[in-house]
Amino acid sequence: MGPLPAARDLDEGRRIGGQRFGRGGAQALPHPGAAGGPPQGEGRALRALPGDRCHGLPATGEQLPPHGLVPQALRPRPRGTAGRGVLEPGLRLPRGPLVQRQEAPGGLRDLTIDVEHFARLRLLNRAGEEGEDGYAVVADYLASLPSDDRRRVLSGLKRRGSEGDLHDTYSGDLIAHYADSYPVWVFLEVVEFGRFCDLYLFCAGRWGDRAMRQEHYVLKSVKALRNACSHNSCIANGFCAAGGEAEYPPNGIIGQALAAAGYRNGRGRRSKLRNLRLSQMTSALWALRELCGRESTRRRHAERLVALRAFVESRSRCYRGNDALASYFAFLWRVVDIFAPIRA
Repeated sequence: MGPLPAARDLDEGRRIGGQRFGRGGAQALPHPGAAGGPPQGEGRALRALPGDRCHGLPATGEQLPPHGLVPQALRPRPRGTAGRGVLEPGLRLPRGPLVQRQEAPGGLRDLTIDVEHFARLRLLNRAGEEGEDGYAVVADYLASLPSDDRRRVLSGLKRRGSEGDLHDTYSGDLIAHYADSYPVWVFLEVVEFGRFCDLYLFCAGRWGDRAMRQEHYVLKSVKALRNACSHNSCIANGFCAAGGEAEYPPNGIIGQALAAAGYRNGRGRRSKLRNLRLSQMTSALWALRELCGRESTRRRHAERLVALRAFVESRSRCYRGNDALASYFAFLWRVVDIFAPIRA
């Protein structure tokens, strides 16, 4: 086989060998909403509560920030729980007037999609630099898998490329065209984020690249955060000691980057990074800086994070006295300043 096709990164997608290489196949969710009912898709729509006593919920007609860190975290706490990081369970949405929604797609989800997009481009470019045969690298990866895992991958692709109800409308024809012999530029287009992370790890070993191996673990955290955002999870409902502990600390390259920026490995930093949500967000922000090769993409996300921070801080009176929650947000903004600063 000849060399891999040249890879030029494009913010909105690419074509390689006549095929479009998009952002990992992930698409921004639409913003529909029927009158008189809750909108569907990304984010949460909330209405100001009757007799609002500074619950931190926006008044009717006010806009929510892009993909919400806010709603659950700023809801009222049960009496006697101030300062303990205790959050109220979800509230039923009324069918009355709903707050207006942001027109722009939401922040964290889009950030993780861009990280995935540029990480795939990074792997494709690296394969070209290594002089890889585009078909051989995928064949060798599949051969390295346990037989049951390999069978699952190939049968899953075969189903998506088949005719009938199981046909993948978006990628099925591409899969069917290449059948069981996929070049890397097609394989990267049609596999999910988790399988891509596994291929990234395989290539790290194939090329003896320790840095790539570390990046693979960061990408697994980004994948987890992307899945949470895509399923409209309550991202900040867990900014507390009982909010879920990470099984392992963030990768060493993240700790080194924080230390290089002046944030030393003290007890406070270790405590916050034990929180699974903050650990994943920190990984995603590091990946934005290190893996996204386009300055305009990094700047766009930095501006969205600035807008999100302004919204949360405009509601700071609503969690005044809850020092635990305030400290989690303070940590997040410090990490944002390190990895996604607004540059002049």
